[in-house]
Amino acid sequence: MREVVKAQSFIDALNADGVFIAGATEAMRLKSSIGKDTPFIDILPLLSSKIEEDGDDIIIGAAATFSSLIESPIIPPFLKEAASFMASSILRNASTIGGNIANKRDDSFLIPSLASVNAKLSIETQNGATTISMKDYLSYESRAIIKAVIIKKNSNAKLFRESLTSHSHSILSLAKGDVYCFAVKGSGIFFDSDIPLKNDLYSSKEYKEYLISLFIEENGGIDG
Repeated sequence: MREVVKAQSFIDALNADGVFIAGATEAMRLKSSIGKDTPFIDILPLLSSKIEEDGDDIIIGAAATFSSLIESPIIPPFLKEAASFMASSILRNASTIGGNIANKRDDSFLIPSLASVNAKLSIETQNGATTISMKDYLSYESRAIIKAVIIKKNSNAKLFRESLTSHSHSILSLAKGDVYCFAVKGSGIFFDSDIPLKNDLYSSKEYKEYLISLFIEENGGIDG
């Protein structure tokens, strides 16, 4: 039987052996890569779900769900659009923002949206609390817990998503804000157009190249 650890503090959670869960939608996914005997570390009670303004910033607690992004009156339209790409209302109500980012999935539509507007993350590490850019977090390898996402109130981005159906995983999630960010299923997450694309069951390399080049052209070029 799988062990579930109820973390009493961030340090307890970081020092425990297992996988962090909050909404647990990724952990309970049918084809999850998490071993069936891997302990779960429940960090949901440690996290905030508040979405609030702080000067020029919007602070989104890591326990906020996709539904709460869509319903919040202070979340910019582009981020509501990104959250609405998750077609299942059940998942939108359960999936947390922090968990979605922490999984670093290359079919995420939230990550490129936030990364393109230079979002920052408030994280807890074994060395204490710190703030890190979304871009740096994607290559961050130390154990950490996301506590909040920080964006500017005036943030804006153009988004594009391609999938086989509205309920399918994204083949491409493209965003252009202050910078470009591309999430390509099976290839990774990138910040320029030099992407090692592959043919797969979802789409050909050539089709992905075409969609990416079209998105870049429509948004003024890679340096536009």
